[in-house]
Amino acid sequence: MKRTIKHEGNQSCDRKMRKKLQMCLLGAGAIMLLCGLLWSVMAQTLGKTYELKLTGTAWKGEGPNTLCLSGEAQGTVPGAFRMTLHYDEKEGRITDGTWTLMVHHKPKGDGKVSGRGTLSGSITGGKVTINKEGEVVSIDEVQVSVGGGSQAYAVASGGSGELAGKWDQKKSPPFEGRLQLRF
Repeated sequence: MKRTIKHEGNQSCDRKMRKKLQMCLLGAGAIMLLCGLLWSVMAQTLGKTYELKLTGTAWKGEGPNTLCLSGEAQGTVPGAFRMTLHYDEKEGRITDGTWTLMVHHKPKGDGKVSGRGTLSGSITGGKVTINKEGEVVSIDEVQVSVGGGSQAYAVASGGSGELAGKWDQKKSPPFEGRLQLRF
């Protein structure tokens, strides 16, 4: 025979325990949500870093205060690059622009180049140095954003990077720079 003993305080104890359990579960859920958000942010900000050496040419683009660059990128994502920068000559700052990197792969055997995809994005700021003759001689602290990619780089977006470079028309190639991308 089963006996049930009633105590006046049991119902309030049960409610208190359920309330504590609910609070613990709610707290655990909040912690899991926070961890998920932090993981997502870390995955975006701690993406892989790619270092590139850029060499090529630079010329004044169409329109005032426009600079175009193109050439070869060597490093962890080798290929050919093209950039267009707009700048404020009086303030010595880069206002905006675009960039594209056509990534290729050179196999060791036959020497043929195969395309691996593209990376592209925008240029959001930076510094420009202009000499007495009104020619751009260097760009520094150029902020680039990775807007997207194709083929092997289709998942690349939301990244960022920095660019710095200088050119001397007496040298060949006249433009040399460093580009660092994170995505």
